[in-house]
Amino acid sequence: MAENRRSGLLQTSNAWPLVLCLVGLDYFSTLAYLPSIAVAAAGPFAPIAAGVVVLVTFLIALPVYWYVVGRSPDGRGAAGVFEDLIPGWRGKLVVEDALREALDSGKVAGAALDVFRDEPVTEHPLFGYPNVVVTPHLGASTAEATDRAGYQAAEQVVAALTGGVVTSAVNVPAVAPEDLEALGPFLPLAQNLGRIAVALVEGTSIDEVDIEYRGRIAERDTRLLTVQMLKGALAGHTEEEVNEVNAPAIAEERGIAVSQTNSSFARDFTDLVRVTVRSGDTSTRVVGTTLGQNHHPHLLEAWGSRFNVQLEEHLAIFRYEDRPGMLGRVGTMLGEAGINIVSAAVGRQPTEEASGGAVMLVTADSPVPKEIVDRIVAGDGFVAGRTISL
Repeated sequence: MAENRRSGLLQTSNAWPLVLCLVGLDYFSTLAYLPSIAVAAAGPFAPIAAGVVVLVTFLIALPVYWYVVGRSPDGRGAAGVFEDLIPGWRGKLVVEDALREALDSGKVAGAALDVFRDEPVTEHPLFGYPNVVVTPHLGASTAEATDRAGYQAAEQVVAALTGGVVTSAVNVPAVAPEDLEALGPFLPLAQNLGRIAVALVEGTSIDEVDIEYRGRIAERDTRLLTVQMLKGALAGHTEEEVNEVNAPAIAEERGIAVSQTNSSFARDFTDLVRVTVRSGDTSTRVVGTTLGQNHHPHLLEAWGSRFNVQLEEHLAIFRYEDRPGMLGRVGTMLGEAGINIVSAAVGRQPTEEASGGAVMLVTADSPVPKEIVDRIVAGDGFVAGRTISL
């Protein structure tokens, strides 16, 4: 309780600078609630405080506003006034040589800059400092640029909140618009392949992830696809939610080696994405592409077998001995459990990998419970099974 009272006293003692800052920054927006701020700041002296605030507003703040308006008829505001009064003021607020000396001596722990004395700048001694953050300076202050920047920011916020792809974050690979347009349909595919590959691999940990891009997409900047693949591979296996920003960092923290290769050659299809996951001495590979005008994701290979089936939200994969009646047994058991099958595909495994083996992929309208998969796998002739929700 004493701590709370102490905190309240500190807030009250610091309230007057807050009031004056609010008045000085935006007179018109603060005028309506200045009395309430004065009450919070002054308590029983609120009437006197409110009078003082009003006098300061009309005698100091308002004339400053009129001065700024008169000096910047083109709408540049206070920033334009400063530029007129102090030529080159933005770059000269920080003496770059002095900042370097302070960083070298340790007097300054770190710095963040977005402007320099001479611009544009492509090389600078401060760029090599690990404790200096440098970002591009947005010099556009026109109404059109502001509107466009706000529109783009809103788009990115919506994308982040709805599970979409954030493309303009400073810690997400920046992809050219033409590359993003070409690779956009493959983003969900890469994420789905990462999730399927991790579900199929034997082992309790992921040691290495390889992703191959073949065909026309290999000529694009595919880094964002790799991030999406990692997002899918790590989803559900970490305490924190995985997203485009933290997926590479989480993989690095867990010691997962990530490699990416690009090749313009793609057999049988225009574009292919291959994901290989290694865990200890075992590995598994899944292959996919998009087909049709709507670029529906299709799975082409899993557990060493090839087929072509459109991916749905829920699927189950079974490895079994290739003999008659196996597909019917799976369909019967899923039907008895009330699970409606959307599609099914069967592919044989190469004889050198698993003699007489086959793989069955079933997509469904609803999740396939693990206990149903375990019951199917317990039957004669089945080797393994997985249920996956994308």
